[in-house]
Amino acid sequence: MNENILSTNKFELKQRYTALWAFSESILGGILHAFKIPFTGLILGGFAVVFLTLLSDISPNKKDLLKVTSVVLLIKFMLSPNTPFTAHLAVFMQGFFAFVIFSLIRNRTVSIFLLSFLSSMWSASQKIVVTTLIFGMTFWYSIDEFTIYLAKIFGLRLDESFSFSLILILSYYVLHLFGAFFFSKIAIYLPKFLEMNKHKADLILNYGLQTDNKIEDENKSNVSKRKKWYKKTSRIILLTFFILLASITYLNPEWSKIKFVDVLSMIFRAIILIYLWFKVISPILTKIFFMALRKNSNLNHINEISSLFPEFKRVILLSWKFNSSQPKLKRIKYFFEDILILLLR
Repeated sequence: MNENILSTNKFELKQRYTALWAFSESILGGILHAFKIPFTGLILGGFAVVFLTLLSDISPNKKDLLKVTSVVLLIKFMLSPNTPFTAHLAVFMQGFFAFVIFSLIRNRTVSIFLLSFLSSMWSASQKIVVTTLIFGMTFWYSIDEFTIYLAKIFGLRLDESFSFSLILILSYYVLHLFGAFFFSKIAIYLPKFLEMNKHKADLILNYGLQTDNKIEDENKSNVSKRKKWYKKTSRIILLTFFILLASITYLNPEWSKIKFVDVLSMIFRAIILIYLWFKVISPILTKIFFMALRKNSNLNHINEISSLFPEFKRVILLSWKFNSSQPKLKRIKYFFEDILILLLR
């Protein structure tokens, strides 16, 4: 009798953790964008490490982690069919890393740190490689030459071998390393944290009963607002950089080894490759990937997991509203803490 109850509890937990990971990949990203929370990709990767750790804790057979990953990918595809193939590949690699690491290494702490490290390094490397493939090495050379040019304008002397692009890349990796360490610590100490904050869940839920309608209204008004591509900060910066670079190389062709024609070539190359990737290659690869996963998946099981999403969405909106009186950085901190307390209670 006790064994049956234990087995049922484990199955329910596995369903819930799988649904939470799928929700974070498919829905949470959009909510984070709506609330303008920075480093969304790093945050989602961190959540994946946390959920994979929880799933490993209740799964004696580590092959279950691969099955869970396939379910999450299918849900992600069904709810976000236009997501680039690289995003699906990142999720697959997180699940694959988890399967290999938790199968080979029995020490929980070491396994979590290694999983978090590999997942974050894959995410960072994928971004660097894609950027290089799209813009070519000329992009990185241009950043270096542009930095030296600006330094000369302000009377600073930089060695010709100075590489600001290398500093940017290393900083990007360091940021991901900090993120890996942060989320691995969460995964390690999460059981203890949940035990210590049992009382807070009831407090937030009571608050939710009083503000339920307001939360629904905010959801409709805020989440639907999405920035157009040309209003996103990163793309404005990139576009401004290209315009400045093209102007300088045209008006002053002797300023560096990078020529006006090289800049134009880089821009046209990027436009063509981005179009081919998002409109042709990525959709084809994603559909092939989806068809391969679908053959080995139970769609009823997927629907059962997806049915938990409305509850998760309400909890996230409630957590954000509950901390509305906090300063922005503290609000983000307590927001994620309360999400974990409520969803994993």
